[in-house]
Amino acid sequence: MRSGSRSWSGCAGSRPYRSSCQKNTIAVAKEAIPSLWEGCREVLTRGEFCGVVGVSRTSLWRYEARRAHAGEEPHEVLRPVVREASEDWQDASRALCEQFVTYGYRRIHAMLARDGYVVGKHKLRRWMRQAGLLQSGPVKDTGRTVGSRPPEPVRPNEAWQIDSTKILTDLDGWVWQTSMLDLYDRRVVGYVVRKTCRAEDAKDTLAIALDREFGEMTPEGLSLIHDRGSQFTAWSFKEMVESADINDVMTAVRHPQSCGRLERFQRTLKEELIWLSEWESLEHLEQAVDSYVHHYNNGRIHSALAYQTPMQTHRLAIAGETSLQSAA
Repeated sequence: MRSGSRSWSGCAGSRPYRSSCQKNTIAVAKEAIPSLWEGCREVLTRGEFCGVVGVSRTSLWRYEARRAHAGEEPHEVLRPVVREASEDWQDASRALCEQFVTYGYRRIHAMLARDGYVVGKHKLRRWMRQAGLLQSGPVKDTGRTVGSRPPEPVRPNEAWQIDSTKILTDLDGWVWQTSMLDLYDRRVVGYVVRKTCRAEDAKDTLAIALDREFGEMTPEGLSLIHDRGSQFTAWSFKEMVESADINDVMTAVRHPQSCGRLERFQRTLKEELIWLSEWESLEHLEQAVDSYVHHYNNGRIHSALAYQTPMQTHRLAIAGETSLQSAA
């Protein structure tokens, strides 16, 4: 080697020398990348496509801008094949969206993955938006001041919430549904549907939950959280709570966040069942609520439970295999 000459091929870690012919060949291949992307964008995300082709996302944007400036039309060669390949998960997604009209893309994605479909979460969200199936996000309520949250339970049957909501029927008028929810695994442990909303109805709900979860045993370390409704502050209800050795926790005035998880269940119940039909009578409504609560506990997945059902989370916790803290 002559003094002062430079050889790139012998330097470790340096970029090898490319001839002008090689540079032109690479440039021609990159010019075809936008056309390939037009055909693959229905099955691959932008990041996945860039990883396969070996270019950065910035370069792909630059190539697309150049083609748009030149007025070139995208190629349609790959589109029929792409639609045929992606037809299965799209049909399954549409069926799930039509069956569960209030579900967002995250829950739909989890259900697709559980059924064996492989599709990106963001790609599913984009497709649902284009198909008009994407649900709007939660509306932030700026009119309330968020208060302190109660301690998170670390096991089932450590903290329950109880509350009531009213539902309109044709023959029986307004009826009340009183529910009791486990804060750890979101199970509905007890509920009644009655024409009244009194202390006796709250006591029956508590009795159903205690009988189902503890039988003849006395609960240990259980707290019952409720608002200041007259049915929950009645002396007969408080006497029952005290006799069962349950810690009675009353929330602050005008602070519904304290029973937020049960409030969310009541909203879900109305969105997925109550508001979708007109109810003829109390008996008709009671049968529908029975069926829905069974689905809610055993079939409906929750994002807060790592997309498991309440009963799956409950069984895992009882077996000592996991907890919400480790799943989060």
